[in-house]
Amino acid sequence: MRTFIITCAIAAYSTGVSAADLRYLGMNVGGSPVVAIVGELERADIERFADVTRNLEEVLVLFESDGGDLEAGLEIGTRIRLRGFSSVVANGRQCHSACALAWLGGVTRLLGDSAIVSFHAAYIVENGIAQETGSGNALVGAYAANLGLQRDTVLFLTTANPEEFNVLTPDLANKLGLTVTFGDTTWIQIVSPTDDLK
Repeated sequence: MRTFIITCAIAAYSTGVSAADLRYLGMNVGGSPVVAIVGELERADIERFADVTRNLEEVLVLFESDGGDLEAGLEIGTRIRLRGFSSVVANGRQCHSACALAWLGGVTRLLGDSAIVSFHAAYIVENGIAQETGSGNALVGAYAANLGLQRDTVLFLTTANPEEFNVLTPDLANKLGLTVTFGDTTWIQIVSPTDDLK
């Protein structure tokens, strides 16, 4: 039986990905199925996520992405919460913008050593310029409220302008009342990987 550290499994196909590479990796050593979302989120990823996880329970969802479509991030995060899945950004990986919003949906949120999760205001691009959108921020606020997050957390998620980021730290998570487990994620290992990772 082969065993893989999950960050190695992600690295095997994360280079050069633009649209999200969304796939089931296999079972981890604790018996939980692991699904990875790597790359820019697109609207089509909502149904792809539903298809990949349809027959799975107690999933660990691994994220690595610079962001992408706001609706995709919010809907994937909502589905993660409704299904009772956990969300992970593994050691040394990054998850920004729409990815970070999806990560928030986890009933258990895990953030590995030197991993980065960051947020900024929702925006649209007009004439090549990123413009903050009030309606987008309202959607983020409604999503956060559905997750039971506090008002100060909503402000943290939406106050950085589109070119900047609010980075989540242990101190900030504690101040915001945001439950996150920080620490080493090498304990997440894949056993019996799917055929494309063997």
